Amino acid sequence: MEQITKVVVSALIWHDDKLLLFKRKRDFKELKTGWNSWDLPGGEVEFGEQLLPALQRELTEETASIRLNDSVKLLDILSYTLHDDQRITHRINLVYTMELANMPLITFGNEHDAFQCTGDPAEIQSLDMIQPIKDLVLAHIGRRS
Repeated sequence: MEQITKVVVSALIWHDDKLLLFKRKRDFKELKTGWNSWDLPGGEVEFGEQLLPALQRELTEETASIRLNDSVKLLDILSYTLHDDQRITHRINLVYTMELANMPLITFGNEHDAFQCTGDPAEIQSLDMIQPIKDLVLAHIGRRS
């Protein structure tokens, strides 16, 4: 089985105590899995790229409108694996948090086709998400309620 390590950045983006989540319309680039699951906005850090510029690039690619602001801060670092029949990916995910005063118009790139804003732990629990991300989201939603 091929082994891949990826560094990714993602963000818990809050508006009115609700979290922005995206629904994937395709599998992850290196794996045959991920389609139709819910995820945080973000993605892979390119070689030599700094972390916050990588997060901004990903937000621009995925939404066309969300800009990092003064509230952005590093929240946690997750380490987990994803796999399909041929590959296993070890992801090191630097997760940021950020508040938005206003929800901008979201224009999707080629990875997502839906979004939702929710602050309901039961709703998040019911979503198909990568488990370590879901656990982090649920922990922080609980602190905000």
